[in-house]
Amino acid sequence: MLETASLASGSSGNSYFVKNEEGVFIFDLGISVKRLKENLEKFGIDILDIRAVFISHEHGDHVKGLKTFVKYYPNIPVFISLKTYRQIKDSIPAESFVFFDTGDSLKFKYFEVELPPKLHDAIDPVFFKVKTDDGIVSIITDFGFPNKEIIKAVSESKVLFLESNYDERMLEEGKYPEVLKQRIRSHTGHFSNCDSGRLLDLHVGENLKYLILSHISENSNTYELAFKTVSKIVGNRDFKIITATQKEPVSLIKIS
Repeated sequence: MLETASLASGSSGNSYFVKNEEGVFIFDLGISVKRLKENLEKFGIDILDIRAVFISHEHGDHVKGLKTFVKYYPNIPVFISLKTYRQIKDSIPAESFVFFDTGDSLKFKYFEVELPPKLHDAIDPVFFKVKTDDGIVSIITDFGFPNKEIIKAVSESKVLFLESNYDERMLEEGKYPEVLKQRIRSHTGHFSNCDSGRLLDLHVGENLKYLILSHISENSNTYELAFKTVSKIVGNRDFKIITATQKEPVSLIKIS
């Protein structure tokens, strides 16, 4: 039995978990350790059940809780690329981390974590592809254009956390400065509702059971609009669509 959920998803902080017989694995730590602990407890999980943490890139909404976490839980390994570490070290000693190379595949007792590259304005960004006997869970946020690795993950996943960051019209009419709008729309920026819908329409595989729309902007999108736009593009498909939120974890997903 595999369990997974979003603990927080959005511009203010991101964190996700996958749980199996071996324990709990955290993907990104862009929330405080206090909030991590509180949100895990909502699923009946103790923070000491964490077996490892993985970091996708150095932006604050993905690493906010790192410094405190490695201070209080030094025996829990944190996996990060060396290039990413050099961007966020912030007085955190290197011995607090286990370094990987982009494209690596890390094998654990019950599953394998692949760390493929993605296009984003960070030094060495990766996404997460968790391969298990129960199916593949992919966590793909913070990218502006789908490379071949993302397309493959979308086609293979049973559970897919996929960025649906902004609505084109809301972004265009919003208060962000033009330079920030251009950054968000770029191939190294973020993925829109329509982008996500089109990617799924073209490449979603028959294995997909749960789609969790993630990293939804609080300023240039709404949860309802993301759900409505993506649902309209993909039409009637044999998977459930859920929206991950910033303030609360989403419902626990169980697959076997």
